[in-house]
Amino acid sequence: MLRRFALGAAGAALGLGAVGATVAGGGIASAAPVPVSFSGGIHCAASGSFKFSPKLANGGGAAVSATLRLKLSGCTGTGTSSGSVTLSGGHFIGSTASSLNTTCGAVLGATPLPDITGTVIWKTHGGKAVASTLTVSGAVSYYNAGANTITSYLPSAITAGSYAGQSVTFGGLSSNLSAYKLSQSCGAGGLGSLKFGIPGGSTTGAVTLGA
Repeated sequence: MLRRFALGAAGAALGLGAVGATVAGGGIASAAPVPVSFSGGIHCAASGSFKFSPKLANGGGAAVSATLRLKLSGCTGTGTSSGSVTLSGGHFIGSTASSLNTTCGAVLGATPLPDITGTVIWKTHGGKAVASTLTVSGAVSYYNAGANTITSYLPSAITAGSYAGQSVTFGGLSSNLSAYKLSQSCGAGGLGSLKFGIPGGSTTGAVTLGA
């Protein structure tokens, strides 16, 4: 009887030890931080690119779709903080909802692109931000004779998430390459992308979200 009790007590002790080891080794899972919704005015440097598929070419029009990528950095303003969470930048990717039968010259000559909708993922410190749904309606790119560049114009609205309903104003989105070099690409295999916001290696693009 005493022997059976001793063995039972030893087994119980071993069982408790295993449980203790599991807790100590695995720890107790903590709840994921709840994303914070931001609002208020901010101003950020902006750069990015359009990628065209298939490549834009001169001559007959083709059914072209476009993907827009944006990088936002160095954000300042009262809307860059929410409690203990701060926001410094973000990135966006979105694609046209439909294709457009067009040519290289037409796109670089201010033919509007179909609407582009995507998500802004914000770069934060001290927590996470609710992502923003951004729609660009009728983006156009046109020749800037004075600077010999192609300037992109992005009429935009944030429809959901952080900064929803605030005004969105992009500016200074000049092409990184000269208009002459871009036009040469139109006739030499096609133009696959149009990069903007950092002509000459200096960031000139910006975006302002009004309160």
